[in-house]
Amino acid sequence: MAKILLIDNDVTCRQATTGGLSGMGHHVTALSLDHVGTALIDGSRRAHGRPDVVVLDPSAPGIDCAQVTQLVRLGTRRPVIVTAALRREADIARLLDFGAESYAAKPCSPQLLDAQIGAVLRRIPPPAPPCTRVVGQLRLDVGARVAFLGGRQLRLTQREFDLLDRLSESPGTFVSRTVLKTHVRSARCSRTVDVLLCRLRAKLGEDADNPRYLHSSRGAGVALQEPPRLP
Repeated sequence: MAKILLIDNDVTCRQATTGGLSGMGHHVTALSLDHVGTALIDGSRRAHGRPDVVVLDPSAPGIDCAQVTQLVRLGTRRPVIVTAALRREADIARLLDFGAESYAAKPCSPQLLDAQIGAVLRRIPPPAPPCTRVVGQLRLDVGARVAFLGGRQLRLTQREFDLLDRLSESPGTFVSRTVLKTHVRSARCSRTVDVLLCRLRAKLGEDADNPRYLHSSRGAGVALQEPPRLP
């Protein structure tokens, strides 16, 4: 059975869906939209802490449903099934364009959701187990949450490791500060990410003017890159 993160502001629907899916053997963590940020931070710390699939109703006053869907998809890096009472095909198509794996119109039964979850998981591989990542002379042991540079262990705080962990998942790719915030515990603004980057650079023996591993680009975000080899 699957680990499911259920996000829905409708308390009655949330409780009914949780009960139905739990009765089918799934492990369900149910939250309102107000607690999405905390869930993304907790789930991103370790790959094995992520859900297998997210069931999301992104509907709330003043909320862009597609953007919420995209944030959850990027934050969890797991498939998202959207359940909402949408009537316009254009709105449903936009959700799919922004990262939803499938859509089920509300009201939908736990039996239908169970079938959709099974179909999605047959197409999507499970999260990768904890691993070791190597970028240049930098090595991260994700399971033990420790990092080494040239064989020397770096003394990193939990939040510094959170940030380095996320960047090491896609070396050479710029990750926006908005996405990085969701992976760092208690990070409430981009300024927190900038402070952590400054600390990490110091521990890696570099600075913003002369980066070796941590490169920033205005508007694009931050990338962890392998330093060029000396001739």
